[in-house]
Amino acid sequence: MSTTKADQLGSVEQSEQKNTPKFHVILFIILTLLMIVCGKMFHIYDWIAHPQFTEEGVKSSWFFKHTSLYQEIIFIAFFIFDFVWAFLLFYITGKYIHKKATEHNVKIIFKIFLVLASLAYTFDCTENFYYLWNKEYPKTIVSIKIGFYSVTFLLVLLTWIRFSLRDRLVLLKEFMYSSWISLLFLFIIGLTLPKAPQLNSIIVDLYYHPFWFVFVLLLGFAPIYCIVLSHYPNYFLLSKSNRKFQDKDWKMYRIFSIFGIVWYKNKAGNSTPESVAYESELSFLRRVIGVFFYAAIFYMIAYTADTNFGFGVELSGFVPLLLVSLIVWLYVLKKQKDKWRLYYANGLREANESARDLYFAGEEGKKLNNPIRTYVIFVIVTILAHFALFILLFWFTYPFNYTTVILSLLCISLQAITYTYYRTFRTLFKYAFFDADNEAVINSFPLMNDENDPRTRAEKKQAIISMFEGNNYFGQTPFFKKLATLRIKNFSLGAVSNSIIFLKVISYFGAANLLFFLAINFVPQVALHINGIIIIVSAFFLLYGIIVIILKHFMYYNLSEDDFAKTQKSNFRFTVYGVLLAMILLNYLSRHNESTANNLFELAKIEETITPETINLEKYIQNLPNKRYYIGCYGGGMKANAWTMTVLNALDKDGTLYDKTVCLSGASGGTIGLINYSAIKHQNDDAQFRDSIIRKIGTENILSMDLAHLLGRDWFTHMFLPINLIGKDRSTAAMYTYAKYVNHELTQKEFDSTSYRQFWYNMYKRKERFPILISNTTNIKGRQGMAVSIPVKNNHAKAALYLGANDILELGNNQTLSFYNAASTTNRFPLISPAATIEGEGQYNDGGIYENSGLLSAYKLYEAINELDANAKNKETVFINIINDKSAYVKSVMDAVMEDCNGGVINKSNEFSAILNSVAATEMFPGYIKDKLNFLAAKHDNFTFENIYLPHKFDLDDVRAIYGQKIKDTACVVEIAKIIQENNDDIWDLMKGGSKETFTIIEPEMSRVMAIPAFNFMQYMLKHERVEKVLNMLH
Repeated sequence: MSTTKADQLGSVEQSEQKNTPKFHVILFIILTLLMIVCGKMFHIYDWIAHPQFTEEGVKSSWFFKHTSLYQEIIFIAFFIFDFVWAFLLFYITGKYIHKKATEHNVKIIFKIFLVLASLAYTFDCTENFYYLWNKEYPKTIVSIKIGFYSVTFLLVLLTWIRFSLRDRLVLLKEFMYSSWISLLFLFIIGLTLPKAPQLNSIIVDLYYHPFWFVFVLLLGFAPIYCIVLSHYPNYFLLSKSNRKFQDKDWKMYRIFSIFGIVWYKNKAGNSTPESVAYESELSFLRRVIGVFFYAAIFYMIAYTADTNFGFGVELSGFVPLLLVSLIVWLYVLKKQKDKWRLYYANGLREANESARDLYFAGEEGKKLNNPIRTYVIFVIVTILAHFALFILLFWFTYPFNYTTVILSLLCISLQAITYTYYRTFRTLFKYAFFDADNEAVINSFPLMNDENDPRTRAEKKQAIISMFEGNNYFGQTPFFKKLATLRIKNFSLGAVSNSIIFLKVISYFGAANLLFFLAINFVPQVALHINGIIIIVSAFFLLYGIIVIILKHFMYYNLSEDDFAKTQKSNFRFTVYGVLLAMILLNYLSRHNESTANNLFELAKIEETITPETINLEKYIQNLPNKRYYIGCYGGGMKANAWTMTVLNALDKDGTLYDKTVCLSGASGGTIGLINYSAIKHQNDDAQFRDSIIRKIGTENILSMDLAHLLGRDWFTHMFLPINLIGKDRSTAAMYTYAKYVNHELTQKEFDSTSYRQFWYNMYKRKERFPILISNTTNIKGRQGMAVSIPVKNNHAKAALYLGANDILELGNNQTLSFYNAASTTNRFPLISPAATIEGEGQYNDGGIYENSGLLSAYKLYEAINELDANAKNKETVFINIINDKSAYVKSVMDAVMEDCNGGVINKSNEFSAILNSVAATEMFPGYIKDKLNFLAAKHDNFTFENIYLPHKFDLDDVRAIYGQKIKDTACVVEIAKIIQENNDDIWDLMKGGSKETFTIIEPEMSRVMAIPAFNFMQYMLKHERVEKVLNMLH
């Protein structure tokens, strides 16, 4: 008996109605959103951050005194919404429990649920009334409510696992099997990168490079990478209908020798309606991967905006809403596609298209929507939005502002919507943009590849053309027909449905990405102009592509029935295993064989040209002034580098700082800052020159160079290149970049051959006075390493100077390190920069690991000078610490008040976290040496210790992170809030230009890259009262 279109459409009408969203579900979603908004908008001094607060010290009188009418309205609205929301929650879950209990004849489950839900709702209402009436935390009631809620939803969870999830476990399991590679990369991009401390600087920096942001990242990498992550799991499917891929006919479009583009088609007659439906559900889950990718990009930008903007609304809070909305919309589009296939089922059979994976359809005669037309509209709107963003980024003086951030998030959202359309309807593009003259479009129809169909190729093509004469698919307009004829060779919109064309486009992009990645590795200076996010995504895309290519070729040669695959299978295996064996051999020669190891991370030893007779500490102290500065510079990446140069430049306004300074000692980025400033001052003492070079270095994107080498050249050469590569690693490249900024005439030979002490002596002999430069590093065995720019002859003084430390400059046989190589040992943070190897001395990591303030070595030099000069202690001595650390600044502001307001509850860590925190702590030695200097300052009138902090905005969470979560009482809360507000207001008042116009303050982060507004922030902070006071006193 034949089935009419009306029968087909009507047969599923009841099923569709059952799945129509009910009013109570929509109301529940609306109330959920309203409660989230109320929860985000309500706060009191950041101490109470939610209407359902848990702070026990709050009383109604205090509540009313410290809330506005606006906050009280939000407070009341939240609990009014909660009365209805909680009821709907139990109503919706109750319907589910009732349905499952009835279906499986276990009605006792529903009765238990009713009892538990009633008790939970009763105590929820009691809690709400208590909050509304007393404005206090009802601890006992809340505890009982939570208990009943927990038991109730444990019952719901067990019911869901028993009666719903079990049938889906196989589907989820096979989704994980087929998509684990994509999920792994998604995890890294979506969950790891957003929390990296460098992310804030990287994202802000994107807005200052419109081309790379808009055209390369958003319009280039994002859509392609998203499609790749969600598409290629198709080739790793292990489903119950597809076990071991036996129902797939594997093909290859050859490109070079035994390699090419691998694809597959379904074998005729092997699929069943059940297997098609099953794989359709898997395909839907894989498409969701792309949605998560866009949500991850949205979150990265929104999280950065939340960190920097002064608005109360958290943009990152919209990510769950975006994610759920896109997944729901993806599902809706899937159903639309099913409706279209069913509507045109008879016509599709002419092209051998399957219409069996159908579920729902509309009423007879109901006009079907045109999703392709909607897709085209969205594409046009998306492109226009991106162009508008590009223009605005060029237009604004300060491109990272609320307008551009909102527009960029809109662009990402629009892209995500177009992605849902594209991934759903790609196979239908051949209908919407049919072009009979384009063989790529014709070949995209399954009929053309059906080997069981006896018709000739011309007859098959004519059958397809005839099908379009009888059906007006998607209501093809003249505009659509015009779009269908636009093409580059065989590539057109209709050809997107052709799997080979589709895979070719991706392969072309992959080849372009490979060339890009090679360029930034072979020409490191190119990487300096490219944002780190783009380099990370490029590297991941390259790695993902390599994995996919290898696995797909293994599938083809092992599963294909093509004669070529059978005859070349042994050649393919020989090639792959041969390459693998060669890689193992090269790795052994490059890393483990002493005579051929490349020693990439080893520092070259050079001849020392400065002898103790030329200059030594004993001679140096004879020319010291009566007032003596010892300056220590905190570590902290580019933030430390820039703040150190900025403060030294401010202290040196009159050009006399270095005449009064005995030494400059630093760790990590602080050392790089003092090294750079000293070289700048020596090269040209002009103030404008200094300012311009400091800005260039402070805003240089060293992170991108590090990332390019870390993920590319350094990794590959270290692993597989058995030649001498000493002095060719990324740390040396970074130091050479700094050196060229200071002196563009510096040659590679001078860079490599000028020793640390010779470089310093060249600066010293100009005036017979120049601060001793101390670069501090950390031996991986636990000892400190010191590069001191002056030799010491006296044994007692030398012992005092190098107490607990290794001298990394005196390497025996009159050998030493070059100036920039020795300095580089201090700035080698694990993972980002490799440990420096000094043959015969050991390996050295970042100086901040051992002692992060630079003060320890400065103090040891002070002690060494005291050994040589008995009168040195009588001289006026000033120790100065240049500090960029936010926690240190918060402590300097809050220590006095927190002595009385600390609630006495520490921030506890589990055992594993406690171990990690102890290992990562950088304030152990700085804490000791600062206490020692404060002790000396209190004891001696001629001894002073001053700190120059980089001011920061902070909030109550920052205070709690340092002093503990509990605050003594509400009076202390008010006092702390007042201090925080005054501090933040002072910083806002100082900011001009970008910050006041864009309502944002971009503070520098501890990273290898600094956005322009973050560097400007440091310049503004020189006028901060706390900074200016110390600067004026020291001038």
